[in-house]
Amino acid sequence: MQRRDFIRLVGGGLLVGAGFGQTGCTTVKVASTEAWQGPAAKQDNRLRWLSYALLAPNPHNIQPWLVDLRAQPDELTLYVDKQRLLPATDPYSRQIVIGHGTFIELLVMAAGADGFASEVVLFPDGEFGANAVDGRPLARLTFRRSAQAVSDPLFAQVLLRRTNRMPFDVQRPVPKEKLDAIVLAAQRPAMQIGATLEIGQVNKLRSRAAAAWMAEQQTDAAVMETLQMLRVGQQEIEAHRDGLTVTGIVPEFAAAIGLFRRDAPPAPGSMASERMRDSVVPLANSAMGWIWQVTRGNSRSQQVEAGRAFVRMQLAATQCGVALHPMSQALQEYPEMREQFLGLHRDLGTDPQRDTIQMLARIGYAPDTAPAPRRKLSDLIRSAT
Repeated sequence: MQRRDFIRLVGGGLLVGAGFGQTGCTTVKVASTEAWQGPAAKQDNRLRWLSYALLAPNPHNIQPWLVDLRAQPDELTLYVDKQRLLPATDPYSRQIVIGHGTFIELLVMAAGADGFASEVVLFPDGEFGANAVDGRPLARLTFRRSAQAVSDPLFAQVLLRRTNRMPFDVQRPVPKEKLDAIVLAAQRPAMQIGATLEIGQVNKLRSRAAAAWMAEQQTDAAVMETLQMLRVGQQEIEAHRDGLTVTGIVPEFAAAIGLFRRDAPPAPGSMASERMRDSVVPLANSAMGWIWQVTRGNSRSQQVEAGRAFVRMQLAATQCGVALHPMSQALQEYPEMREQFLGLHRDLGTDPQRDTIQMLARIGYAPDTAPAPRRKLSDLIRSAT
């Protein structure tokens, strides 16, 4: 891998250490990634299905899910873990709710693969308000064996899915038929999926993504939220099993001697600040296409649907051999991002008074990346069966 002379932050808020080690470049089998090997063959059906749902993409890999299995043996209830929110970059928890949609979709897929139909009731005790999540259940799922239940073809990609945060190959265009397949897989009720490979629009969105990323890096609260989710070195990764990982001898050494600080944002004009600025350009500019999701309105149920659509999009991309990486900074709803938020609506021709851009992702080709850490399944369960 190409080396650099300092740790740098890249798009999506992920810190990598090219020259200080590389995020996700280890292939060593460790406890924090054992979930990607798949569940044990013999266990409670719901635990088996939850083992797949645990692999769902989610913001900052914070894994904000809580599950209650106590009601009935054919039922489970899903809650938001309110200790796992992102108040600086996701002040209304829109992205957190989307992350529950990804979880639900993988759970339903896993049950279907075992011949069970799923009934999903969203917000059975009422939908969360627009400004905050609360302690009411986000969803209740009931399962029944059904001869009509079929395995979704995308389910075969669940253990292979990755979020690739590295620069893409700018010499390798994405064929239109692959983009079309990804869009088709993501269709959900009342969900508009947009996509482009047209170079003019691709370049416009490259510039927007880079500008939004810079706006985030100039917002101290947003930077600190990311820094606090960093796990530097295998010891921290194994201890937390969540967040954004940095591995390698050099970053671990830098952290140990205080060169790599996570208790304050980089000072303006510092080397770290400059590296943060410079790193996003090749990342954003390597996008070979873009894909986005829009809803008319922004209800909590629509946010869940956006998550279900997004994970299907990623699974379809995996099936096509294409990398798909969300670059969602311009979608974030805090004041410092307002200019880029409105700019993205102009870029896509949507109305910010009516429409919500739920997800924006770049697509392209990149070398394989290692899986992200996952917590123990037991950590997500309120009470064992």
